[in-house]
Amino acid sequence: HSYEILNGLVAEWFAKVMPWAEFFLGVFLILGLWLRPALLGLWAMNTMFIAALSSAMIRKLPLQECGCFGESFSLPLYQILILDIVIWLLFMVMTGFFDQTRSWSLDKKLEG
Repeated sequence: HSYEILNGLVAEWFAKVMPWAEFFLGVFLILGLWLRPALLGLWAMNTMFIAALSSAMIRKLPLQECGCFGESFSLPLYQILILDIVIWLLFMVMTGFFDQTRSWSLDKKLEG
């Protein structure tokens, strides 16, 4: 809601669903289970967050931090944006070298 992109029930739904989707996709990525869908899902979510964060910064919304980590950890928006761009680039490398990425995965081990 603070990013002024979504309102009402849609914003509330996204706030409740997105962290869990990100968590489970992250677990799948770490395990290497359903690797391609997990990687592409996280990459898409990361792209959306970079767009939302960039939009908030361009519009000069009064956000002090992203709200991603609760009260336990806080970084300024520009540092979160840099971190997310680095993660986005890592997703790009993992996708570009998918065969090498997959060689360490649980998918590959279960395949035989």
